[in-house]
This record gives sequence, C-alpha cells and structure tokens, in this order.
Amino acid sequence: MEARRRGQAQSASTSRRRRVAAEGWDERQVRDWVAGLHPSFKKYGNAFVDGAVNGAVLVTLREDDLAAMGIENTLHRKRISLAVEDLKRGDEL
Repeated sequence: MEARRRGQAQSASTSRRRRVAAEGWDERQVRDWVAGLHPSFKKYGNAFVDGAVNGAVLVTLREDDLAAMGIENTLHRKRISLAVEDLKRGDEL
C-alpha cells in the first residue's frame, strides 16, 4: 500500500514539472524568440544574450528579473512574462 502511494506521489510530481521544449534553447534562440514577440522587443535581444539567458533560465524568469535585465517598460515585462507562461504550458510550441 505504501509503495503504491509513493508511486502516485511521484507520478503527480512528474506531471506538475514536465519538460518544456524551450528549456533546450541557447541564448540566440531565446533572443530570436523575444524579438519575434513584438517588433519593439528586438531591442531587448542583447540583454538576454549578455545575461546568458538560455531556455532553461527563460522559463524561470519573473518580471523583477526582466526589470533587472534593463527592460524598464512595465507592459513589455508583462507581455514577455505572459509569453513565457504560454511556453511553459506548451501554447507557443
């Protein structure tokens, strides 16, 4: 019975944290993805490359991280954050 409960707990844990394809992206792929979100976001591309933001880091970013990277416009940070959430749900893949 205990082994069965452990198996169910591991299964639930795995389903909560599935691997997102974007986690395998390098910094240039992240830069290109950000630039593709909106024409005015192209200017942020180098901040992602300079910050060594690959896909694994991208899916963990929060709005305060984006602000620390120099993305000052609150609405731009929100839009990027929402797009990252879409990636994590698999909506953009």
